[in-house]
Amino acid sequence: PPSRTTMVRLVSAVLAVATIGCAAAFAPSLSAFQPALHSSLAGSSICVPAQSVRSTEHSACKLRMAGFGKPSNAKSTKAPKKIMGIAKKILFDFQDCVKTGSKPYKVFARVQGEEKWYNCGEVASKGDVTEAAARIHKRLILEYACDLYPNLKQFSKKLELGYSQSGDKDDDVVVLAGKPETEGVVCGFKTAGPV
Repeated sequence: PPSRTTMVRLVSAVLAVATIGCAAAFAPSLSAFQPALHSSLAGSSICVPAQSVRSTEHSACKLRMAGFGKPSNAKSTKAPKKIMGIAKKILFDFQDCVKTGSKPYKVFARVQGEEKWYNCGEVASKGDVTEAAARIHKRLILEYACDLYPNLKQFSKKLELGYSQSGDKDDDVVVLAGKPETEGVVCGFKTAGPV
């Protein structure tokens, strides 16, 4: 077994390294602490290379985390750029409108000036005011268009919205034009892709 003196030196060295690690997290520079560390370890059999004690945040984190496993590779907590779902109220309003007899109308997006329309989902509104329902959910529909069809992302600022006049066909799409009255309109949207 190690002698008492060796144990005291070992504990002193561990405490010195821990102190430096804590100081590294809060101090902008460790240069003031380096001599203290090396003098406290002088004469001991423990060797701490000078390069292990740096003034950078990165090495300070490694020093503090020594012996506690690998650094975490957890993903960032920033919000994803992609829309992950539609608000429950919008889906509930869509279902409620359809249950009470309103007809769902397909909505589409396309790049301005092009012929091809991309199906984005359906809108439904009480009183079948399709143009107003499409106007209310325009931003959401166009964002979903970019998620459903990644080739549209580069044209996100040039997308225009349209809806099927008949409600369920793909060949009678009308471009949403003007600003219909949207006040008091109860409507919802359901995406063509996964919710």
